[in-house]
This record gives sequence, structure tokens and C-alpha cells, in this order.
Amino acid sequence: MNSKTTSNVSAPNRGIDEVLEQTELGSFVAKHKPVIISVIVAAVVGLVALAVYSESKRNLFDDVSKVVYTFEKDVLSKYDEKIKDEQLKEEFLKLLDSAKGTNLIFATGIKTVDLLMEKEKYPIALEILEKISKLKTSNSYLTYLINSRKAVLFENIGEIDKAISTLEGMSLSKTKLLESKRYFDLGRLYLDKGDKEKAKLNLDYLLKEFPTEEEAKYAKILIKKI
Repeated sequence: MNSKTTSNVSAPNRGIDEVLEQTELGSFVAKHKPVIISVIVAAVVGLVALAVYSESKRNLFDDVSKVVYTFEKDVLSKYDEKIKDEQLKEEFLKLLDSAKGTNLIFATGIKTVDLLMEKEKYPIALEILEKISKLKTSNSYLTYLINSRKAVLFENIGEIDKAISTLEGMSLSKTKLLESKRYFDLGRLYLDKGDKEKAKLNLDYLLKEFPTEEEAKYAKILIKKI
């Protein structure tokens, strides 16, 4: 009798637990998908700022500095009020031609992409990011900043294979930031695709190498689906 009672109570409890787990997982993914942007920015913003400062201080009022300042003041700060999507893209492409070959374009370009992502203007953000990513830089932090955003944008527009490819390509970077987040994202994206083998491979690696990270808790929830 006691056994039967326990069984009857535990079954609905398991159902409730599963619902809570899925709700918590969904909330985590929704909140942490863009976190890769803000956390990485916090980690390397000093380096980017230093690169910009080091370049600008040689001649604070050189042509490039003026063009970048004008773009941020007259275009970026007025976006979504007086400046709309097409004009922003057009003005950024002009800036790209003027500031090409300097670290200033990377800093301002990433700032532009972040603003567009905040406004959920994913296609134009990706278009601008693709332009930036074609510029040459030996700074692995800048490359990481670009690729981390690219992966999020590809996912947001439904290009899951490209998001996965970008995340996997980041393993070759000299810069290693938020690796637990990268493996978690690979796991959930592969699971979304139905590739349970690769999903489990990435999630198992996450649990083995980063057991104390927050992503490990949610990796265990995902593994239950496999």
C-alpha cells in the first residue's frame, strides 16, 4: 500500500520536475545566448580600448579619428530614431573604406553590430559583421569577438549549420574564453539538429572538463533528452 502510494505521488512529481527543468533550461539559453557577447566584451574591452587609444594618441585629430568620431556621433547615436537600417549600413560602408586597416574600425564595427543585435536587427548586423570579418587582423581577441557574435547571429536567423561551424572553428583560436559556453552551445545545437551523438560528445566533454561551471548543470538536463 505504501509502495503504491509512493508510486502514485512520485510519478506526477517527476512530471513537475521535468517541466521545471525544461522551463529553467529554456530561460538559461534565452538569457545566456547573448551573454557570450557581454562577458567577452567585459573580458577584452580593455585590450580593444588600449589598441584604439594607442593608435589614436599618435595623432588624435587625424582623418580616421575624425571620421570614426563623426560616425558614432551623427549616425550610431541616432540609430532607430532619425537613422534607419539602410542609412546606417550605407554610412558604415563609407566608414569602412575610410578607416580600413586600423583597429578603430574593429572597435566601432563591433559596437555597431552590438547595437543592431540589441534591436534584434540580425540580418543587417550579420551583413556588417561579415564585412568586418574580412579585414585582416593579427589580434586573436578581435577575431574571437567577431566569431562569437557571428555564431549567435547565425543561430538567430536559423542558419544552424553555420552557427555550429563557427563555434567549432573557434576551437582553433589562440584565445580561449567561455569554453564551457561554447561546448554547451554546440551540444544544444547538435541536439536541435537531431545529431544526438555529437550533442552527447560535446556535453560529455563539458561535464568532464568544466564540471563546476553553470553550463554543466544545464548540460545534464540536455543529456536526459539523448
